[in-house]
Amino acid sequence: MGYNTIKINHLGDWGKRQFGLLMVAYKKWGNKEAVEANPIDELLQLYVRINAEIENDPALDDEGRLWFKKLEDGDPEATELWQWFRDESLVEFNRIYELLGVEFDSLNGEAFYNDKMDEAVKILENKGLLKESKGASIVDLDDVNLPPAMIKNQTVLHFTSPVILPLLCTVRVLTISSERLCRWSRTIKPLPSAQRLSLRRWDLTGAMT
Repeated sequence: MGYNTIKINHLGDWGKRQFGLLMVAYKKWGNKEAVEANPIDELLQLYVRINAEIENDPALDDEGRLWFKKLEDGDPEATELWQWFRDESLVEFNRIYELLGVEFDSLNGEAFYNDKMDEAVKILENKGLLKESKGASIVDLDDVNLPPAMIKNQTVLHFTSPVILPLLCTVRVLTISSERLCRWSRTIKPLPSAQRLSLRRWDLTGAMT
């Protein structure tokens, strides 16, 4: 149809569940040599174990939240663990992509937007879209019969790139290499059905700005 297609692999490389809990699991039960020898299998086993353990020990979930907050704040140990886990994962991902003959123009995932969160929140605040509800900042979507979009609570920002990117393109604060991602005619987002409601809320939030 004449479109210049930009292929973006939006990695799920950020978040309390993906990385905060994995850090807790590694600190409790992980072994550096074992992870280095067989990274994907070892990290997967740690991830499965921590999620199973939470059923009997909900305090582990709070530990994961604290580790993710440390990562958001740039804590050196948390950042080092995150980078290691991400790098090891990408080695395996890229092996599979090569087998499939798949290439991407961008591998910027959720982590790419961490240092851009504050600017996007300011946009929402300046537009008068943020509301306080039960200790959290939300965007009210009652007018379109949807649950509110959670922006942040007392410890963790919940913003992710589906809404961050349109907001930041609006104020042109992305790097030059990323600004071309702002000039789109159509965005196609393959998603599991469980995430469609969440993405709909982010899209509406971005459109409101």
